[in-house]
Amino acid sequence: MRRLTSPDRMKLINEKNILKIVHENPGIYRKLIAEKTNLSSQTVTNLVTELVERRVLLEYAPSLGIKGRNPVSLSVNYAGFYMITADINIGRVAVYVNALDETGVASEERPVDQKTDVLAVLKEMIGRVLEQAGAGRTILACAISVTGVVNEDKGIVVEAGKLNWYNLNLAGELSYL
Repeated sequence: MRRLTSPDRMKLINEKNILKIVHENPGIYRKLIAEKTNLSSQTVTNLVTELVERRVLLEYAPSLGIKGRNPVSLSVNYAGFYMITADINIGRVAVYVNALDETGVASEERPVDQKTDVLAVLKEMIGRVLEQAGAGRTILACAISVTGVVNEDKGIVVEAGKLNWYNLNLAGELSYL
């Protein structure tokens, strides 16, 4: 993995600030973003242009009924990005793909018991819901709920005895996502 340089980190921080402001103020335009972030207009324009090209932000031109060129409004493209969630316990495994606007795209549930290789079932189900969701989906996050003791920082299931999981590096097992 490439180390981030100081300018790279600054760019990420500025993008995050812009996204936060657009999230909190749908329909905001570049000039107001520059004022709220204390960034130069050119920096905001450059970053917003990149975010629009990556389809993270959407542009639209509302008619304000004023003379001259109306500002281009911005909104976050929640429908264009997706997350996988999974709920794992001894009775069942459920896997979902949702858009960030909370629209359900695909899901699957399956009963399991103590004899089931739950990790294999989970991976198989994730593959199927991703296939159902269709190609080209940008998965931004994966959230897994497991009944047991979990080290969230390291992504390790310390103990989920009824699933026969002990010191399972779940984050590593699902790193392909």
